[in-house]
Parts: sequence; structure tokens; C-alpha cells
Amino acid sequence: MCSIGYAHPASAAGNALWIGLEQSPAATAADGEDYFRIHNTLSGYACVFTPLNGTFQLTWDTNVEGTLKFTSSSPEIISVDQNGLLTGHKLEVNNPTYIKGTITRADGTTISSSLAAFCTFIDVMNTMEYYFIPVLWAYGQKVTSGYTDSNGNETGYFKPNESCTRGQVVTFLYRYFWRFLTEDTSSVQDFTDVKTDTYYYDAVKWAVANGITTGYMGKDGKPNGKFGPNDTCTRAQVVTFLYRAYTQLGYGDFSDVPDFSDVRPGSYYYFAVKWAVSHNITTGYTGTDKFGPDDKCTRAQVVTFLFRAQ
Repeated sequence: MCSIGYAHPASAAGNALWIGLEQSPAATAADGEDYFRIHNTLSGYACVFTPLNGTFQLTWDTNVEGTLKFTSSSPEIISVDQNGLLTGHKLEVNNPTYIKGTITRADGTTISSSLAAFCTFIDVMNTMEYYFIPVLWAYGQKVTSGYTDSNGNETGYFKPNESCTRGQVVTFLYRYFWRFLTEDTSSVQDFTDVKTDTYYYDAVKWAVANGITTGYMGKDGKPNGKFGPNDTCTRAQVVTFLYRAYTQLGYGDFSDVPDFSDVRPGSYYYFAVKWAVSHNITTGYTGTDKFGPDDKCTRAQVVTFLFRAQ
């Protein structure tokens, strides 16, 4: 829609995810030929995914007799034992670990097969979920590292169905857009509820400087000095933040699309929702004519909106 320099997954350009690029060799064999094939058991993807601190069992078939040995190109990320059991040790979704199996025949000759493996979030393993690719993309783009423990270490969880706070949303946007929206933040006045030692402090100042938010409005229609960083971010707020960011970049155009029954003309998010629908960022709730502007926006929804917009 409005690409600004970063390739989509399943693309060979830039620093895109490698999902779908790696093919297992020896997929077929002619009659009488030797073959060794490591199975790709995830439909639609020529690679496998291992959860952090979890395992994935490889399967294979062959007509070759001999000694089978597995190796990993990055055992510190994903290791493999001699039974073909993968174990994820470190989150890495942007670069593949190559798992190679080699059968050595009695005469010393060998035949090999390999595939790409990625260590991903424990709770983002179902490739059929709408957010599977967007979450991996967001991690690869350093938009999110998932949830961290009290020491700042990655836990391996993303928590896709958890509500996203306003502080988290502007932080996601900041980590993606800071290279393109670079207004000076020195003159931005601090919000009373955004402390200088919080993870979202710089992100909120950046969002204000670049016209993405003004914080909450008072009854007089003017900013009241609060941002509400710990408040749950609604679906309307998220698409409005995105719309404002892309408008600043010159991608704020949209076509006239049918209105949702719950998005009233004149609301602050009216044009933002039209923009989002026009660019296939959202279609609203499936099977309805509703968008749910006041519904909470989950972490999975936020990164999916961001992924579809880029």
C-alpha cells in the first residue's frame, strides 16, 4: 500500500523474514534414485518453527541405508539431537537456522537434506492465526521483543490476545517510524502522567512532535495535559494514530468506502477508519457491518494493523 523501505515476509528483498524462501532439497526422486527428504510438516511454509525453550520433532523418509546425523548451523539458537528433535534456545525470526541431515552409506558416500528453522514466541506457533506473520515481522523489525521479565530478559511470550495500552501502541509506532518521522521533540511539553523513567517516555514525546497524538482533551476541547499511557488503547485510537503517521509521510489518501454502522460521521476517527479500510488494513469484524471503534485493541491486532499498513 504505502511501502517506505521495508520488505514484506516471503520477499527476498531487504531485511525481510525468510518465511517461505527456504526449500527442502530432494523433494522428489525418479524411479531407482536414492532420496532423503526431511518433511516440512507446516502446510504453506517451507520451514519449521520451534518455540523458545520448547521442541519440534522433525520427520523424514528415505530409501538409503546408512548412519544418519543431524547438525544445526546455529545451535545456540536452535539445537538438534540425533533423533531429529529441535530445541529453541533464543528468539530469532529474521534469520534462519539451517538444520541439515546427512546419511552416510557403508561405502562412505553421503546424501543430505536440509530446511530452515526459526525460534519464535511460545504463544505464537499456529501458522493459521491471522497475526502469525505480523507478529514475527514486528519482532524482526524490532517493533516488539514480546514480554520481558523484571530484569529485561525476553520471556518468549508475546501475549497476542492481551489488551494493548496507549503507551505500548505509541512505542510500537515509534520503533517503526522514527527513521521516517524525525521532528525535534525538545519543545514538546511533558504530560503530567508520563514520567521520564518510563519505557514509553521518548515514544510519547515523538508522537506529539510528529502530530500523531495530542493526548486527552478536556471538556473545553483543549488538551488537558494527560496522555493515559496505561489506559487500554481502542481500535479507533490505533487506526487514528496510524492514519496520522502515514498522512505525515504523504500517504493519507483514501477512497470512498461504505461506512460501518458504528462509525459515525464527524467522529475523530471517521476518516482514519475509511483510510484503513481503503488500504486493506482492516475490514472490520468478520460477517458484520461493524468496526468496534470503542473495543479494546489487542496486541495481535495492533501489530497486524501496522504490518498491513507498511
